[in-house]
Amino acid sequence: IAKQNLEQGLVELVYDNGQHAANGLLISNEGHFLTARHCVERDNLPRYLRLHDGKICSIEKVLVKGKGNLDIALAEANIITDFNPNYVSYNVQSGERYPVASYTRWNGLMDVKYGITEQILLENITFFNSQINLREGDSGGIVVSAHKELLGINVELCFSKLEGRAVNFSKALEL
Repeated sequence: IAKQNLEQGLVELVYDNGQHAANGLLISNEGHFLTARHCVERDNLPRYLRLHDGKICSIEKVLVKGKGNLDIALAEANIITDFNPNYVSYNVQSGERYPVASYTRWNGLMDVKYGITEQILLENITFFNSQINLREGDSGGIVVSAHKELLGINVELCFSKLEGRAVNFSKALEL
């Protein structure tokens, strides 16, 4: 059930022309979702969400943006769904190293990449990707443990180091 909830809650932010922009995670059945702040601060903003079942709905507004270097935002889309987000989360502790997966959605399809937690800061998890196919547009996706526990929201990729950074889910929920 945890995996199914994660797959249904993961949404894709798309531009007017239907092209992929970023990702987000539904946190309510009334259309509230979390994404990386930089995804909703661009000049060319994504205007729609593509849900797990391919349905498209409009993004209404950004409700709250993280302050300082906290690259997270809470936004609202024009949907009411019977999907009731129920995630199992885990607050990563400093010094822990274990396998993680990064889930993103591209053109409606799930994309999974694997890595290892490397550095835990107050609000961020750094994980190293073991595959070379990191790409711009993975922001707003989710990082989960091997037990399908939600750890964080993707916010930054460093292509030169093949490394990704995520905001801890518990920190993101403080919005």
